[in-house]
Amino acid sequence: MRCCLLTRLNGLVMRAYLLCLLLLMVVVVPFASAQEAGFPACSWAELTYGRYTVAPDLLDLVETVSLDMDTAELARFGEKVLQWRSDMLPSLMTCAENIRLGLLTSQIGTDTASILGLHFARFPRDRIHYATHSEAVIEAFSEYLDEVADLIESGERDDLSPSQPEDLPMCSQGQAAALMDLAGDFQAVQEERLTIEFAGDLPPFIEKQLEWRARALADMPACAEALEWILRMLLLNLDTGAFFALQAAGVSNDANPFVEAVANGSARVEQWLAASAPPPRVAGSLRPFGSHFPGCSLVQAYLPIDDGDFRTMLEKAQSSDTLEALQTFGSEQISWRADLWKGLAQCAEALEIGWFMSQLAGDLSAAAALELAGAEAGDNVYQQRALLGLDEKEALESLLDQPGWADGLASEAGELPACDARQAAQLENINADFQTELVGAALKIESLADLLRYSEIHIEWRDGIWGTLPGCEDALIEGLMMNIIATDFAAAFGLQVAGADSDHNPYMLQALGVWTRLLDRTILADLLESDATGAKTYYVTANPAANLRSCASTSCSIVGSAKRGEAITVIDDSADWYEIRLENGETAFIAGFLASQDRPGG
Repeated sequence: MRCCLLTRLNGLVMRAYLLCLLLLMVVVVPFASAQEAGFPACSWAELTYGRYTVAPDLLDLVETVSLDMDTAELARFGEKVLQWRSDMLPSLMTCAENIRLGLLTSQIGTDTASILGLHFARFPRDRIHYATHSEAVIEAFSEYLDEVADLIESGERDDLSPSQPEDLPMCSQGQAAALMDLAGDFQAVQEERLTIEFAGDLPPFIEKQLEWRARALADMPACAEALEWILRMLLLNLDTGAFFALQAAGVSNDANPFVEAVANGSARVEQWLAASAPPPRVAGSLRPFGSHFPGCSLVQAYLPIDDGDFRTMLEKAQSSDTLEALQTFGSEQISWRADLWKGLAQCAEALEIGWFMSQLAGDLSAAAALELAGAEAGDNVYQQRALLGLDEKEALESLLDQPGWADGLASEAGELPACDARQAAQLENINADFQTELVGAALKIESLADLLRYSEIHIEWRDGIWGTLPGCEDALIEGLMMNIIATDFAAAFGLQVAGADSDHNPYMLQALGVWTRLLDRTILADLLESDATGAKTYYVTANPAANLRSCASTSCSIVGSAKRGEAITVIDDSADWYEIRLENGETAFIAGFLASQDRPGG
């Protein structure tokens, strides 16, 4: 099968470049299995559709090309590629193997147009980098089809139901950050297209395109938003290269189908980036973090940035230069912070000013704790952030002194809505990342070096959290709790490293207390979710035992087992595999025919 496919594709497209491919080092593109990366496995029907409908259609499309085509025929081929992608891709982006197929076939089809365009433009063989890249892609395509044919014949996926878009997992905070990192690199490469003036500028640009493509396919997070936007960026990457290749071949912009594709793709990606990137911090603004919470009305416009108690807190923080002084101040700061949040309206301007005030006081206390622990000024990130915060406070006070500062506020009070299911899932991911990254790092602090590493992790997390939080009530509450825990841990462990007695460390007591309440909220949410889904008691009917798996497939890893007659808590029995909740709170899957609501005899 593999040799047949390679011969067919190479004979059609790569014939003029085989010598070049033998001489050049093949670009090795990592095409990791999407299923292994965490996407849902494809059902038998989905595998069959990809293997016996999509793949043959691609081969039929590629068979229409020839090295003897004229530029008009090349432009028509480009149109067919774009139409084929539009028809096929949406139906593929729901399960693992078909996602991989979609990523591979998109490259093969579009890169074929690019290779032909550069050939017609008489580029030297060793400068047509798409040809080198395509050899690796075709090899991966062939391997993939062999694997899928074996899966179909094995019957392993016969019992799986077709996947739905909502089956794809949502991105965690860490996955969202990885996605934005790839998006930033993509933007940098795309901006270089503006510098292309001559044919000689094109090969270096193509090399950078291919480098980004390889990294994106290797590092793509296995979650819904990442799949959607990596795919959009990949298509724009492909279309940009094809646009330049056809232009070099002499296809006019009016006839070049990739002109419109690049324009539309660029607009969509730029719009997404503007909406998805964490909002920039705006100095001297009533919304310093660029909120998506509902705006304050005139009657909610109490913004205590110039409050006398706040000024006193800042003065005491800056003068707390001994362990005893900082311990005393810590208790006062915690009490002040609780009163601050009780008095604030739940609307954007008030919430963000309150967040800013709490954060500035926290930075000052953490800076003092790190200094007592022996941190040098250049390593004390809290001291650096506190200085910036004091400048911001002056800018905000100046703004509030100006007449008419409230003219832009709404006439009616906005309401902070309850979190919907999607926002709740997003919040759950944020919370999980917080427990792993922040709390995990904090509980490992034993020395000043550990404390400095934690401070860097904390600041990076804090800079992104406000823009990541969904605009709903539980997100605000839990986001505030996470921020308090993270900042108080910095001061608490600073005092601990400096030699403070654990019984007289107010920040440690506060951080651990809020952390416990945050965990209690998460556990309660899990219990409520179980009740809402109608958890049921089933009994294992397998003899002697049934395997419990990490996902709904026999190809998924075994995470445990349950003996015949053992009671299990089923939270979803709507499919062939039942989702169950384990005693430790985690979930697993059991084949539905191995469980029953009737206890087995014997």
